[in-house]
Amino acid sequence: MNINSFLSAEALLAFDAVARLKSFTAAGAEIGMAKSRVSILVSQLEKELGALLIIRTTRRVALTEAGEKLARHAHALKEILINARTEVASVQDDVTGRLVISAPPVLSQVILSRYLPDFTAMYPNLQIHLQVDTQLIDPVKEGVDFCLRTGRVHDDSLVARTVGMIHAALYASPAYLEKHGQPECLDELSCHRALSDSKLMNGMQWRLNREGDTRCVQIDPALSSDYAEVLANAAVQGQGIAMLSHVLAEKYLQRGQLVRVLPDWSGDSWPVFLVYPYHRPQPKKYQVFIQFIMPRLAEALAIPPTV
Repeated sequence: MNINSFLSAEALLAFDAVARLKSFTAAGAEIGMAKSRVSILVSQLEKELGALLIIRTTRRVALTEAGEKLARHAHALKEILINARTEVASVQDDVTGRLVISAPPVLSQVILSRYLPDFTAMYPNLQIHLQVDTQLIDPVKEGVDFCLRTGRVHDDSLVARTVGMIHAALYASPAYLEKHGQPECLDELSCHRALSDSKLMNGMQWRLNREGDTRCVQIDPALSSDYAEVLANAAVQGQGIAMLSHVLAEKYLQRGQLVRVLPDWSGDSWPVFLVYPYHRPQPKKYQVFIQFIMPRLAEALAIPPTV
């Protein structure tokens, strides 16, 4: 059906008021419209439908048979619009419904897993779904409410709020270093087993920085993976030296399972963003999540003294 053939919602609401109150003046007062405007809208309806809807005399307003039939539909439209406003308002104002969050494995396991249980306890009417993604996703297309992303945000239509930085460095277990020795300079790394992220420098180089000096070190990885936890576990088991993020390494450092290697040198750093496709006005559930998670992410991404 052509949209131009639809009856005007404004005219139907005006007609509903007249049909119920049997007065153009009272109808105008109820819906905040001049009496003359109400009369024009009703006349437009009669012209579009080709039917007389209201019999008007100096003393009273009465509905024709056609008017009685239309009045039922006009009132139903009013109820639909009231319910629509109420439902939308409840979504905006209530902390209820589903919240889908996407994050890379490390940020999901190390950070979000720490805080989301507290958030669900605070807002029991929310259903939280944490989606672990290794690839960049389109949150609008995938129906995701919030994403944690590292590096760059390539879509200017998304809101991206910086929450902190991820810093990489070299780590190994005390047992490995006791057996193979602690390297004293970058050149000595070639004598050690390398555990490398296959996405970084094609997995065959480590880029290291010290006070503005940047060096690329060629490596022949004993183990490479795009899943950082695999590399961390291998390092803990004494299998070699791994380039890990400080976020992942922190728990192993605190347990004494890993130590920094060549602590004067650091790997690359990446910003972390909370990304979402929603602009103002935001539903209440988005507002409370942002207020909850932003300071906790900033705290979690801060470099601890042990790193």
